[in-house]
Amino acid sequence: MSFSVYFISGCKAGTTFEYRILQKQEQLAAHGIHSVARQDLTGGERLLLREVAAHDILYLYRIAYSPLLESLIAQARALGIPVIFGTDDLVFEPEEVRHVDPVRAMGDEEAALYYEGVWRYRRTLLASDAVITSTGYLADRARTLGKPAFVHRNGLSGWMITEADKRMQQSPARPADGKIIIGYGSGTATHRKDLAEAAEGLARVLARHPHVELHIVGALHPGDDPALPDELRPFAGRIRHRPAVPWRDWLAVQRTFDINLAPLEAGNPFCDAKSEIKYTEAAIVGVPTVASRTAAFEFAIRDGETGFLAGNTDEWAAKLEALVTDASLRRRMGEAARADVLARYAPETMGQQLVETLSAIRALRRPQIHPASNPAPDETPLILNWIFPEPMPGSGGHTDIIRMMNLLAGFGHRVNAYIVPRQRLWDKSDLEVRQFVHRHFAPLNGGVFKWNEGPMV
Repeated sequence: MSFSVYFISGCKAGTTFEYRILQKQEQLAAHGIHSVARQDLTGGERLLLREVAAHDILYLYRIAYSPLLESLIAQARALGIPVIFGTDDLVFEPEEVRHVDPVRAMGDEEAALYYEGVWRYRRTLLASDAVITSTGYLADRARTLGKPAFVHRNGLSGWMITEADKRMQQSPARPADGKIIIGYGSGTATHRKDLAEAAEGLARVLARHPHVELHIVGALHPGDDPALPDELRPFAGRIRHRPAVPWRDWLAVQRTFDINLAPLEAGNPFCDAKSEIKYTEAAIVGVPTVASRTAAFEFAIRDGETGFLAGNTDEWAAKLEALVTDASLRRRMGEAARADVLARYAPETMGQQLVETLSAIRALRRPQIHPASNPAPDETPLILNWIFPEPMPGSGGHTDIIRMMNLLAGFGHRVNAYIVPRQRLWDKSDLEVRQFVHRHFAPLNGGVFKWNEGPMV
């Protein structure tokens, strides 16, 4: 089944636009799906309404609600076009803004504008038919607001793979004195506390190995106060700052690292929402990563095989020590990580997942697309949720359940299946659970979710 997607982005930052819009366009194109992307809402309402009407899906990436956006959503609804809210950050929960350090430093007026933006993002989410996020954590937060939510992870662009291949054919410039470089991309000012998670373990390694250096790239400067954790100050002479580079040069910088550091502040919901790109970007150039034990990194990294996960000081120290003292381990783990991300995060692979996700979202709206299937005007559609244990493939009883759910969906009701994992589905995502139902029973014109004892949509 072919369809077209109209992307509108409210975030022009190069990396986010690449990961959440351009990558999706590339992934869809790999499977013959046409799409158009806009970086803003300029051009006039009449033009935008025409463009919305010319596509089958309206995908809104981090766009704050406005009267113009309200018109576009209304147009989509009138035409039976599903509206998707996309996000890769926790930008829709006003009560969590207190965890964003830069907001605490803002004046009252500036902070009020920030909060207003978060409320407007939330309103866009609530006005949408479904949500697509980059992590399971974000999807769970969206579901608590009553929205069907799907995870589509940040992947690799074709140009990233090409650039990495080129870098892998070149030997990285190594220090003549045999130094080992632990690299850390510090990101934006919102991540100033992340390095503290690894600081004590990193300090132990620096104390034992005088030939190890820490290279910090980006906004976090060792000279800033209080940017550098106290544990690392005795080693300031072996901590180098490298300014941020254009994103397309980042892989070349990472190739100079021996070990990639990816800590995230524990207990901070904004950090819990972050994706695994610090692993995938390093992996594509064969650099092993030690990362915090967040859900995204646990999904991406096979601990001890394609990277290391650390959840406390002893783990940070032990796993950094293992990589610092064993060059062959660094090489093997870097090679395994590269093979892993090429297999799981390439455009063709991610594209198939995206096509299935978008098809599932279109199915959620299908009863509204065909007026003949809608309830009579004086009837109110119901939201019907089924909770049942993981079925045996081909089970007759569960086949009847799926048929009954599809029948009710055909009358305009919204149906959701929550499947309690028992054996095969323990470590599967919602999309993989949907694929299981589709493969062994029938396509379901409703939501399919793995039951985690959380709230239902």
